Amino acid sequence: MRKFPKVNIKYLKTLLSKTRISILFVFLSGSLSIDAQTISLRFNNEPLNDVLVQLRDLHDLRFSFDHELLSEYQITVAKDFSSADKAVAFLIQDLPLILEKTDGVYLIYPKTELKASPPVRNTIVKGAIKDALSGETLPYSHITLNNMGLIADGQGRFAFSAMRDSVYRIQASYLGYYLLDTLLTRGGEHELSMQPSVVGIKEIVVTDRPLKLSTMSNLNSGEMRLNHQIGSYLPGFADNALYNLLRLQPGVLAAGEQSNDLIIWGSYSGQTAVLFDGFTLFGLKNFNDNIGVVNPYMVKDVKLLKGAYPANYGGKAGGIVDITGTSGNQNKPELILSATNQTLNSKLSVPVTSRSALSLAFRQTYYNLYKNDTLNFATSDRMHRSDLVDLSVTPYYMFRDFTAKFAGVTKSGDSYYLDFLRGTDRFNYLINFNTAYQNVDNLANETNSQTGSSLFYGKVWDNGNTTDITLSYSDLSHHLRNQTNFVTRSMHSVMWRYEDIQNGISKIKARVDHQMLINQSHTLEMGGGIQRYNITLTEDTIGQRLFTEENSALAMEGFVQDRISFKNGLNLLAGLRIDAPLYLGKALIQPRLSMNYELFPNLWLKAALGKYDQYVVQSSVLDEAGNYRYFWNLSNEEDVPLQTAQHFSAGFNYQGSIFSLGIEGYYKKLDGLTRYIYRPNRIDRDVYTGDGFSSGVDLLFETKYKKHTAWLTYTLSQTMERFSYFQNLVYRRAPQDQRHEVKLAVLLNFHPFYISSNYVYGSGFLDRSIQQFQRETTNLPYSRWDISGVYRLSLKKLDLNMGLSILNVLNTENIKLQNFVKIPDIPGSGNKSVNILAEAVPFTPTLFLLVKF
Repeated sequence: MRKFPKVNIKYLKTLLSKTRISILFVFLSGSLSIDAQTISLRFNNEPLNDVLVQLRDLHDLRFSFDHELLSEYQITVAKDFSSADKAVAFLIQDLPLILEKTDGVYLIYPKTELKASPPVRNTIVKGAIKDALSGETLPYSHITLNNMGLIADGQGRFAFSAMRDSVYRIQASYLGYYLLDTLLTRGGEHELSMQPSVVGIKEIVVTDRPLKLSTMSNLNSGEMRLNHQIGSYLPGFADNALYNLLRLQPGVLAAGEQSNDLIIWGSYSGQTAVLFDGFTLFGLKNFNDNIGVVNPYMVKDVKLLKGAYPANYGGKAGGIVDITGTSGNQNKPELILSATNQTLNSKLSVPVTSRSALSLAFRQTYYNLYKNDTLNFATSDRMHRSDLVDLSVTPYYMFRDFTAKFAGVTKSGDSYYLDFLRGTDRFNYLINFNTAYQNVDNLANETNSQTGSSLFYGKVWDNGNTTDITLSYSDLSHHLRNQTNFVTRSMHSVMWRYEDIQNGISKIKARVDHQMLINQSHTLEMGGGIQRYNITLTEDTIGQRLFTEENSALAMEGFVQDRISFKNGLNLLAGLRIDAPLYLGKALIQPRLSMNYELFPNLWLKAALGKYDQYVVQSSVLDEAGNYRYFWNLSNEEDVPLQTAQHFSAGFNYQGSIFSLGIEGYYKKLDGLTRYIYRPNRIDRDVYTGDGFSSGVDLLFETKYKKHTAWLTYTLSQTMERFSYFQNLVYRRAPQDQRHEVKLAVLLNFHPFYISSNYVYGSGFLDRSIQQFQRETTNLPYSRWDISGVYRLSLKKLDLNMGLSILNVLNTENIKLQNFVKIPDIPGSGNKSVNILAEAVPFTPTLFLLVKF
């Protein structure tokens, strides 16, 4: 048998590798080649602009020239040069052109222009970022163009003022979508399409900066961008997906379960604004966290501003949740149907034209789904976290809402929409229980109706500037009736509490916003508007009309802010806001300033401060048992002062390939609090004013392993208040004060199975009534563990999601901060108070089914 020589495998691999590299090099070089010493030009009658583009791409050179002008000159050359400077100079030596090199950029312009001061001719690169499947615009997308950073506006539009060139490299990133990296030519209106990613690593990023994008203008202090799409994979599922995600963020209070009035960085009731497509959502009720005020199928983007936010937001002394609604599927009809054992939800999206769509969404709870529990005094089947006597009640609850939106984009890139929202809910229960000496009846009945609508048109000018016009209307009607009777064995009836309260607030507003591009690193924003509030309050207590009032306020607003980006990685945003409530006859001047700085790659420092005034407020009412309730009111700078807050925040963000870490501290000083107090055996109520402060530190740690993700948050905070009825006028803990809150969330991706779990622990709120001003009683801790599992099945024409969710797996006893009733010192109860826990989430299993066509 013939023997073949041994083959050196290692040598063969090396030879093949070198051969492939050589072939690839020859293929890429074409008619232009380079070695370590020379540049070789080999062209035959080719336009000069194309020659320069090839030089730029192959040798990492930078040019600025008029693409159309240089295309008129044909180049024929076969020559070698020892440097790029000599090669470029040779190409234009016999042409009516001038060449200059500034900061590494070759400037080429006609000789007719003055050589002493050649103008740097800029051009506008503009367009919009869209979903590749549905045509939805993607608001606040992160964009870099030729290494300059920008954030798209609320309609997904962008515009760069850049030096003239033939093509531009652009990168775009958005939560839950794959990174887009492409080239654009100058001129025209560009539409960039991004592909949505499967739920996984990208979809659980909850900070405001995607991992793969290096941009300088998106790490603002106090700001977080949330990917609401993962809400349907968290416990609780899609009917309240927005709140399920918000409650797991640092600085947003989860203990107390304030889904209808978010508490952010220690804010008081009414100090946080929830905006949907430009109109205000004053709030609806929420029971068992099963449904939220906004239909998640109509949500496209969520921006959380915890504090120290810029001048284009105003009217609130606390935080902002800015929600951008979906624009509908412009490519094909889409139908989503989902059901749990508590609610039904549906959405229909239909293209009207090739550039517009109509979306309709409807939700409804089942009638008579809940049945009142059989109550036994001084007993509970839930784990006690205090020595108080508690009665857990399951009320009658009904919720329905309807949302409609028509949206589109013109051929010139202008965007428009008209939307409408109407939601109502009813909440009531009747409790009857016996003690050794008497019978106790408690009746609670509450009805809320929320309406909102907005009309928007956004104009994109030829120079890249934008002008947005928004007309909006919102209205909330609130009716509360609460009655408690004691009936003794001798049939003597005593009415301990009777309240019948109606409170309504409406707002109509017209606003114009304008963004002006100064240059590629400088943008000026300005805006103004006029708004009118109407507030009504009618209150009956123990059969007597105690209070009836109707107020209205007309106010003007305006702002200006300057965005400047420096080459060293520093970004500044300086702004000034003025609110002018005409009934007060004064202007509220509010300066704002924020900055961020890239200290090292992937490590950003950030800080912000500002002044925030609020003249439409919610005042608190406190009774002798320690029960709080709230009503909308108008500041008059007498018994209801103006609420004024000073915000300060600073921190850093690090985002690496294995983990990300963010730490941010804050301090808020608040003046102008109002509290009404009922005292025993008195018809009139006393009015007190106060001040307070809130401070704390938020920590967010996130890590990833393959497709799985986990994040941990911790908040150390305190919220202190001081009212004029406090003895010694010392600061005491506010009702919403909670020193420690820990949140852990895990999302496991075993496609098509998804398993998630989260746990929240809060050190607890202070339990204190009017008679207990001198001492602070034991905290009421909070603890809740939720789990869920989802199975996804993708067929040819439909997607099917099925799952099971369990809220409060351990059935721990928790309270809602503002939504429980305490009846004090009932005879026969051993002088114990009774807490009627009408809304705290018990052990709640939920089945879930979603079908998408």
